[in-house]
Amino acid sequence: MQTPYEILGERGIRDVVAEFYRLMDSEPAYEEIRAMHTPDLGPVSEQLSLYLISWMGGPPVYTERNGSMCITAAHRGLGLASRHSQQWLDCFAQALQPRDDAELLQKMLLPALRRITDMLERSAA
Repeated sequence: MQTPYEILGERGIRDVVAEFYRLMDSEPAYEEIRAMHTPDLGPVSEQLSLYLISWMGGPPVYTERNGSMCITAAHRGLGLASRHSQQWLDCFAQALQPRDDAELLQKMLLPALRRITDMLERSAA
């Protein structure tokens, strides 16, 4: 079975992340999580791209550029609740939709991303 990185490649991951933030910036359903970000989404888009490239089975570009990261510490103070997690996951699922392999990628990625968002919610409590 291929890794998500083998399916998407770096360009595909960057395209999904760009669509994710375009949706977050434009869709009313995501305005609450959009408000948790700075006005310029460029830097966070780059960081998420690097993180996902590594997390999805690609080269360790995130740690090479930034060192290690504690994901819970990076999100501490945002007051994340289950509705925020669901908005994030919905936005990510929607960002995958334009792809022909969207259903496969959603099955591969969304359960693991749900575990991460659950962990972030617990650490925020």
